[in-house]
Amino acid sequence: TIAQSVAVASMLWRVCTPLGARIASGGTQVHRELSLLIREPPTAPDDPLADRRMIRGRIDALLDEPDGLTLVDYKTDRVTGGALRDRIELYRGQIHAYADAMRRITGRPIRSAVLAFLHARQLIDVLAEPARS
Repeated sequence: TIAQSVAVASMLWRVCTPLGARIASGGTQVHRELSLLIREPPTAPDDPLADRRMIRGRIDALLDEPDGLTLVDYKTDRVTGGALRDRIELYRGQIHAYADAMRRITGRPIRSAVLAFLHARQLIDVLAEPARS
């Protein structure tokens, strides 16, 4: 079917990217479908809700490399152009929160935090790309 051929094409694209090569190299430890649940840091010293705000999610892939961690969040949104830019902004806060949580949990630097849009075939490192105003 068309849906299966699109899915196969997207997966082939993903494997052929530099990120896909790092994942497939065998020299990088890759954790997949990593559940995340951590208390959000307080916003002020006397924050009454400090123990009630949690970050909860699932990291699709976490690459553990000598110079730091790379987070990957695969997105299946069928968007391109301006709509893709809007989705990047929509997901930016989520992946930043995941990156901050993993930095706090592991004490390791975050090398990159990548949104991998499979339909648009775009890899966006939100740590390297400035937010849209």
